[in-house]
Amino acid sequence: MERLDIAPDGDLILVVDDKLELLVHTCVLRLTSPVFKAMLGPDFAEGQSHGAAANPKRLDLPEDDEEGIRYLCLVLHQANQHLPETMSTAQLLRFSMMVDKYDCTSAV
Repeated sequence: MERLDIAPDGDLILVVDDKLELLVHTCVLRLTSPVFKAMLGPDFAEGQSHGAAANPKRLDLPEDDEEGIRYLCLVLHQANQHLPETMSTAQLLRFSMMVDKYDCTSAV
């Protein structure tokens, strides 16, 4: 399984379709996406307790597109240096689907 540490001191690992792990900050996701804010809030199991850099929690996203969610997390964490300089139409579509799903158009 590929792992990308978008936030090296992150407190959450997003597991995408058992193919990709993304280490991120819950605070960034909650601030930029009302969907993540709800998912990581106190009403859901994922939000009951957050991890720490030494022991990050895991959140499975089995239905997400791995390329699209990778690009979304990179943009939200302002790690744009890891994004491709150009995107194909298919890549842009995957990215925009994740932006829509997680309702973070204004952050992007």
